[in-house]
Amino acid sequence: MKLTFLGTCNGHTSIGREHNSLLVESADGSLLADAGANVPQFLLRQGYAADFPEAFYLSHMHSDHTAHVASLIQSLWLRRRQAPLKFYAPAGVIATIRPWLEHSLLFPGLIGFEIDWVELEDGKTVSTPAGKLTPFATTHLHNLQKRFGADHPSTCFDCFGFTLTSKRKRLVVSADLGAATDLAPVLDQPAQALVVELAHFSIEDLAKVLKGKDLHQVWLTHYQTNASSQMTHNISVMKKAGFAGELCLATDTLMITI
Repeated sequence: MKLTFLGTCNGHTSIGREHNSLLVESADGSLLADAGANVPQFLLRQGYAADFPEAFYLSHMHSDHTAHVASLIQSLWLRRRQAPLKFYAPAGVIATIRPWLEHSLLFPGLIGFEIDWVELEDGKTVSTPAGKLTPFATTHLHNLQKRFGADHPSTCFDCFGFTLTSKRKRLVVSADLGAATDLAPVLDQPAQALVVELAHFSIEDLAKVLKGKDLHQVWLTHYQTNASSQMTHNISVMKKAGFAGELCLATDTLMITI
C-alpha cells in the first residue's frame, strides 16, 4: 500500500505547505482522502490519467479539507475523464457538496462522467476500489455543533475518520479529532500504519491512547509549522509511554510504502 501526503498543514495558512490531502494506492485501486491541497495540479504534475483516482473520500466540511473539491471535478471534466468517480462521505456532507458542485456550474450532464455518491454510516463497512473502508465518527465538530447547531440546522457537523483494509494491510486515518481518545475504538486491531492529525491535542494525549497498541508506524500530519523541531521530544514522549512502533513526521509530497 502506497501513501502520498499531498498536504500536511493544519488549518492555518502556511507559506510552502498545503492543507490536508492523502492519496492511498493499494493493490486493489486508489482512494483520495480530502482535497485541502491543490490536488488537480499534483495529479497533472505526476502524470496521472484523468480516470485517476478511482475514489474520493471527504471527511467533513472544514475548508482546509474541501478547498479543491470543485476544482478537482472541473479538472477531471476538462481532461475528459470517462470513468465513474466513487465519492464517499457522511450523508450530510454529500447533501451539501452535490448542490455546491451544481452551483459551481459542474452539472451531471456537463462533466461527462458519473459521480457515484456513497453515504457513509459510522461503523458500517463499505467496499471501495482501494479496499474495505470502515468510517468512524470523531468528536471534532461537537463543540461547534453545541454552539451553532440550533441556529444552523442544515449544517453537517459530522466528521469521519476511516480504516482501510487491502491484501492483509490495514491503514487507520484519523481525519480531524476532537480528542486523541476518538481513536480508541479503531485501535483494537493491529495496523501497519496510523495517519493521525496533531492539531487538536498534545503528543502526551496521543501517547496515552497509543500505549501498547500494535501499530508498525504512526505518521503525524495536520500539524503546526514548528513540529519538525519537536520530533525528538515527541519520540521521547511516545517511548516513555510504552509505544513500541515508529513515530514519523509526514511532509508535503512525501511518498511511503507500508
